[in-house]
Amino acid sequence: MKQVYQIVFVGFLLFLSKAAIALTVGHSSFSSSSSLSFEDNHEETLALFMASVLEKSGSSLLLTDSLVVYNNYANGDSSKWHKARYEYDHENLMASVFYYKRNNDQTDWESYQKEVFQFNAAIHQTNFTLFIISEIDPEWTKQLQREYHYNENHQLLGVAEFHWNNTASDWEGQWKYEIAYNSSQLQQQQINYIWNGTAKVWSPVLKHEFEYTNNELIRKVSYTYNTQNFIWEGHQKSEYVHENNVLMVQTDYTWDQQESPATWLASNKKEFFYNDQGALFSWKWYKWNRNYLKWDEWWKIEQTEDESTNTFTWVDAQWSDQNKEWINSWRVEKVSDASDKVSEEVAYAWNNTSGSWSGIYRLDFIYGEEEQLQSRQDYYWDASSNHWNLNQKQFYYLSATASGPATHIKQENGGGDDGFRAYPNPAQSLVFIESSSVIHSLQLYAPDGRLLEYHIPNDRKTEISVRHLPAGLYIIKTGTANETRFSKIIVKK
Repeated sequence: MKQVYQIVFVGFLLFLSKAAIALTVGHSSFSSSSSLSFEDNHEETLALFMASVLEKSGSSLLLTDSLVVYNNYANGDSSKWHKARYEYDHENLMASVFYYKRNNDQTDWESYQKEVFQFNAAIHQTNFTLFIISEIDPEWTKQLQREYHYNENHQLLGVAEFHWNNTASDWEGQWKYEIAYNSSQLQQQQINYIWNGTAKVWSPVLKHEFEYTNNELIRKVSYTYNTQNFIWEGHQKSEYVHENNVLMVQTDYTWDQQESPATWLASNKKEFFYNDQGALFSWKWYKWNRNYLKWDEWWKIEQTEDESTNTFTWVDAQWSDQNKEWINSWRVEKVSDASDKVSEEVAYAWNNTSGSWSGIYRLDFIYGEEEQLQSRQDYYWDASSNHWNLNQKQFYYLSATASGPATHIKQENGGGDDGFRAYPNPAQSLVFIESSSVIHSLQLYAPDGRLLEYHIPNDRKTEISVRHLPAGLYIIKTGTANETRFSKIIVKK
């Protein structure tokens, strides 16, 4: 039996509004959560996602030269909406990305944003800088910069973000985090800081500590910094149970200072189930019932693969206390061709009234002779006509002049050989992310490319809440010391 199918993320621009993307510099904030959260409309939005390296039938590569998105279901100039152009260095690493929108009279492309990337000799990203062009200033203006630092073992030591201060004509700190490792080169601690502009110092806000047994993570404890008493206070804790080197159970706790004495209280539990080949095929979530001191069933996801039709399907369901049964929620089907490339993706929602599945969206993928993605067509389901209606087209233009090794950038969502998973998908309240490598950064993007949240988990396992988000398609970007990955997440209500 084949491994669980790796789902290539291709639905980034689904359900986009027809207004041109406008960049607005946002602001950062810190709350009592386990992350720094950002409301922002920039950062590496389309760059690393769309700049995919598409392999030919050999060792050479085709690099994405540009991407053009059409609205209004047509291919003519009048429906052109957005364009991204990519430049690479001599190692075929991303050097810069330019973004364009149509000018006011829709006759030509107008550049409005540029992103510049730098890498060291070990092909680790060391710098990211964002520039914009505004109606006030037609020249490229600095907006944001990130610096990445590594140790002699190529492990990430820290990341810091700065925003350009026009008044001081200099970069001003925003946030950073620092990582420490144990003698086994496993992450032992991470401390997050925000920039105190008044005192001109980095102020600690969050700390994570990690415990291992036989190099397997068994416990992660998070603390928040009390700025009045200058002490670290309990925040969250997760405990992990492994069998045969695979995660079987994860139990999460929150620190309750209302108890006397303050103590850890259980909140959620996740159980994972595997087939005979060791592939994960089912998850189940429980919520701790504090009134009856027991675990209540909450949510589950089951995956299946039909090798005869090359179709991968997953269905999620929620437990109904009233009916005492599992109620279907969402279903997503991925059909791949003989080369294991996605040719069609269809999503359905369960209709409780009719007791059947109703269409939500469909994506069709068209490949060229070299098996590279040439275009994608997005459809939405029209219930009134009982028909799929075309919503948008995207065309990928490739350059055959570049050749060299594959980059460190991946675009997958599912259970790959590197152990990456983002689930449940679709999601309603929480999304759980796991990787065999430490995830040092995690960004959540809206369908129009806006950065909604920025997390710095520095853990192989983490989670984000999507309870507050409207239903729709979102992007999760994760970064490790070795790669950057983009995954599609559907939020349902």
